[in-house]
Amino acid sequence: MRDGVDYWPPSSLPVKRDLDAYECRHGLGYTVITGERGGVRAEVTLLVPLGERAEVQRVTLTNTSQAPKDLTLFSFVEFCLWDAQDDMTNFQ
Repeated sequence: MRDGVDYWPPSSLPVKRDLDAYECRHGLGYTVITGERGGVRAEVTLLVPLGERAEVQRVTLTNTSQAPKDLTLFSFVEFCLWDAQDDMTNFQ
C-alpha cells in the first residue's frame, strides 16, 4: 500500500516497515492480518475456499486520522516451485 510517499504492507512482508500496530488472528480456515501506520488501518482477510485452487483476499482500509489520505493498493506475487525447504535455503 502506498500512502503518499510512504509505502508499507499490513504484515511484515514483502517489505519490512515498522508499524504502529500489528495483529494476526487465525480462525477455522481463515486468517486476518491487521496493520496500522501513519493514520491508516489495513485489515486483510485471507482464505482458500474448500475445493478451490485459489486464495481469496478481502482488504478493508480505515483512515484513523483527521487528514485526507491518497492511498494506492498494489499486489505482488511470490512464485513457488513447490519445494518449500529448497526455496527457503537455496539463495543462489
